[in-house]
Amino acid sequence: MEDVAARTLGRVAANDIELAYETFGDAGAPPVVLIMGLATQMIAWPDELCEGLAQRGLFVVRFDNRDVGESTHLRNLPPPRLADIVVRRRPPPYSISDMARDVAGLIDGLRLGEVHLVGASMGGFIAQTVALEHAARVRTLTLMMTSTGSRRVGQPRPRVYARLLRRRVSGDKSFVLLKRQVDADTAQKINRLGLAGITQIADTKRFYPEGESAAHVVGFTNNEDHGQEGVELAEIEPSAT
Repeated sequence: MEDVAARTLGRVAANDIELAYETFGDAGAPPVVLIMGLATQMIAWPDELCEGLAQRGLFVVRFDNRDVGESTHLRNLPPPRLADIVVRRRPPPYSISDMARDVAGLIDGLRLGEVHLVGASMGGFIAQTVALEHAARVRTLTLMMTSTGSRRVGQPRPRVYARLLRRRVSGDKSFVLLKRQVDADTAQKINRLGLAGITQIADTKRFYPEGESAAHVVGFTNNEDHGQEGVELAEIEPSAT
């Protein structure tokens, strides 16, 4: 069974850019493509989920969307202003349809044929668009915590908008948190640091604009306010990827 969840990292040309991807399982098995949401790397799909799907007879593909993680960053395209987004005054540098073409290019580049397509959050927008505009590539469609894109449905409350629009503390660093319970070894380290109340930790990987990355360990308490930021327990200095 060891080869069932075999993992492969790679890059594939798609829609005039390159997408970084990782696969799990037997390439001859029915393929499932996982599309993550806004500004979130593919590693937000837990390894345990990907390995579990592979062990159930699927060939799992997760990938970084454009402008995320190790896929192509379109630095020559300026980000749209918030006001332009809200009033739709001018078209954005690229659209969900462009990102759907990225996915279609990924499917073609890896010669997957028809796939089980799974989208979370903005990835659900992309997945729906793939199903509409590239229907021949989609065997089934699974949507998670997403919407249609219509302003008439799926809108958060105004106070949630205010939190979403806060400036990120991390600045130009993008990162993903994968929380897990504190084990005995980590608990000893936390105690040595004199930190009380840490019940969960998160492994993170941050990607810097210069193409460098750093691994971090962040601790979270049961206090919701403190949990927003976390307590940094350890850090490995950035090293070129």
